Amino acid sequence: MEHAKEMAALGSAVQEHALSLDDFATKGHHLWVVWDGNQPIGCAALCEISPTHIELKSLRTRKAYRRKGVASQLLQFLFQKALLLGYDRMSLSTGTHEYFDAARELYIQHGFAFCLPWEGQNKTEQVEFMTREI
Repeated sequence: MEHAKEMAALGSAVQEHALSLDDFATKGHHLWVVWDGNQPIGCAALCEISPTHIELKSLRTRKAYRRKGVASQLLQFLFQKALLLGYDRMSLSTGTHEYFDAARELYIQHGFAFCLPWEGQNKTEQVEFMTREI
């Protein structure tokens, strides 16, 4: 709910990149949730682009848990999972709005670099793309 409200405030161009729960019923989609006791505090998804290339989607940490290492630990877990699943490249799209500045910093710290969109994605003023080998 927190994430949906924040994205709605940024406009429809950001919302169109969100996944629905139905998307995870298809092959090549994986979702993980981080818990603190019985409270979900973070999540991330991986979606197959090709047999060797996977997209990071929906990396999210609840506001109260941000800047405490949750997203970094989750990214390290996802790199390991992606390798185990046979992928050697991970890419992502993120917003250009200042709201996403911290996310872009995090991705750069974890080896992602800006790139052109991959097949099926379109470059817009609201979205930029990043990638890295894993």
